[in-house]
Amino acid sequence: MTMISGVLSDFLVTHMKMRTIVVRKIMSTVGLCTAGFSIALAGHVGCNAVVIVFLLSISLSFDGVTTSGFKANHVEIAPGLSGITYAMANTFGSLPGE
Repeated sequence: MTMISGVLSDFLVTHMKMRTIVVRKIMSTVGLCTAGFSIALAGHVGCNAVVIVFLLSISLSFDGVTTSGFKANHVEIAPGLSGITYAMANTFGSLPGE
């Protein structure tokens, strides 16, 4: 899904002339809401293992859509240091725990 959402994001920005911030918000919203909805739904299907595995696979697939959303922001902030800025944001975001 990451490749598909990346191509779709580029298409929306270049051909549809949408602003980058709008495309990022759309991709983040679609990715996070679909992943969250499928995880929540997996908790209500009972003990049907096939459906649960399918829903969790959908959830992890749509997590890749968020790459075109907020995860790409680090490349724009500091192109040469995007790995370091992402690592710092991930570290500080994980400090409170789960």
